[in-house]
Amino acid sequence: FFFGKVKEQYYPVDDAEKRQIVHDTMMYAMGLFYHEYGHVLFTSFMFMDYVKDIPVEHLDRVKYLFNILEDPLIEAQIKAKIRRARPYLNYLVDKLFVPMGGTYSDSGDTNSLFSYLLLALRIGRKNISGSCAFYDKHSEKINEYVSRYYRETDGEKRPLIVKEFYEFLLAEGIDFTTPVEDKSYSTVSSVGTPGSSGSGSSGTAPS
Repeated sequence: FFFGKVKEQYYPVDDAEKRQIVHDTMMYAMGLFYHEYGHVLFTSFMFMDYVKDIPVEHLDRVKYLFNILEDPLIEAQIKAKIRRARPYLNYLVDKLFVPMGGTYSDSGDTNSLFSYLLLALRIGRKNISGSCAFYDKHSEKINEYVSRYYRETDGEKRPLIVKEFYEFLLAEGIDFTTPVEDKSYSTVSSVGTPGSSGSGSSGTAPS
């Protein structure tokens, strides 16, 4: 990355399997680069200042909730700003979240709700194999928070919406003390195998 421009270097590989590995690795690396660049441009890094009165045992899950909401938004913004970022970010969605949508099942716990919310924002509810009882019961209220979040153009105000969302979920019995089962990019260690060819929907309310 040099002065706002990305230099891409492709190396010739004779073996088809190795060529695919090189391709997937580069697509994945560039996708992560643009994702993190989106955070640099659009995410408020003062988030912790807004949630400092939240019990410390709830913070990991509240930060994860913030990440679930923020990631699709900043990716939509970076794709609008830098068109060449689109195929790389779409690749990440196709390889990570589309397969998750095909295997989702609701176990009735906090991780199931967070996973469902993540997938709903990433690939749309119609592309998730199962339903989430809590989401279905409270969909109107949940979608209200999500819509407010995505309409808010001031990155400094979005953490306040996350805090309100957290307070609603807590009041409805969601446990914020359980360990986070993070299914975002931070836990992915490999690209996976080619297969999905979805478009990678990002930055949209659940549909």
